[in-house]
Amino acid sequence: SPQQRCAGDFTASGAFTLDSYKPNELLKIVKRPGYAWGSALSKNTGEAHLDAVEFSYVAEDSVRTGNLVSKAIDIAWPRNPFTVEDRELIERSDATVEQRSLPGVALTLFPNVSAGHILSDPAVRKALYKAIDLTSYASTAYGKDYPVVGGPFDETTPFFASEKDKLAFDPDEAEQLLDSAGWTRTGNGYRTKDGKRLTLVDQIQVLTPGDELLQDQLKQVGIELKLDVVPAAERPAKIANGDYDLSGTYFTRADPGALQFILDPDLANSKALATNASTPETLAKIKSLFAKAIRTTDEAESKKAYTELQALLIDEGVTYPIAERVQFAGVSKAVHGFSFTSESFLKLNDVWK
Repeated sequence: SPQQRCAGDFTASGAFTLDSYKPNELLKIVKRPGYAWGSALSKNTGEAHLDAVEFSYVAEDSVRTGNLVSKAIDIAWPRNPFTVEDRELIERSDATVEQRSLPGVALTLFPNVSAGHILSDPAVRKALYKAIDLTSYASTAYGKDYPVVGGPFDETTPFFASEKDKLAFDPDEAEQLLDSAGWTRTGNGYRTKDGKRLTLVDQIQVLTPGDELLQDQLKQVGIELKLDVVPAAERPAKIANGDYDLSGTYFTRADPGALQFILDPDLANSKALATNASTPETLAKIKSLFAKAIRTTDEAESKKAYTELQALLIDEGVTYPIAERVQFAGVSKAVHGFSFTSESFLKLNDVWK
């Protein structure tokens, strides 16, 4: 029953079984004796090398990194990328930093293009691409060697197609597009049209330096970006009411079809966000391309459809990729056989100490 499963009274078919679980504290898994049906993609298809693995939950990034450096733990697995300082600290210690992009939808802002909103104007949507310096965003928010996002999907996603040329920073072109759309500079540097300031409301959950950087970049071309900090519980109502211009989200999945759960109102977790992100005409094209990609067994046809989809999303201003999502792991040199799964999670089949 669901109650028994939640209490831990269940089993599975992998190389490990659940030994114990304390929410937000500790999870322990132990080797399954006699396991002999592992994937051929692993070097070790039999019993796990490790007798047990303990996962402890540490909320503070600095504490987690400190535990690795002091050798209290073998692997540090952060929710968000390590800071530059933590990466340097790990690499100076007896450990290494492993990394791999998380496949699926990049960290992305989705616009509200419904009638009455500023981003209903295609020219303003195009200007927004040219006003955002993605290279500067990556290096400033995450470090100088952090990868720059190249399109609606992270680069490890199957059928990824780079749209970097269309996303290239060009503030002069952004200025020209806004001028042609009737938005003129005023004395305070912001643009106005018919007495209304060019103000976009970005709905965020937690204020980050990256949000403030984006705010500053848009100000350079005369766009005011208001950062509306909205608790998770209030977010659905705000989106349903259309009280925003930009709202960020992402989705991890080693399949580009995952984007349907954001952009297709029939499948989306937020029907309102999906409905607001594109015009009815553009949505019809999006759904058609998803159908072509998913309903065929011909890989070449899927690739063609997904390539066209990625181009369409940028051409029509449906997605604003902001950052590549990278999974980092600090790994002790005592650990061997470390690898990521296709979805950049931890693969334990080949790990040994």
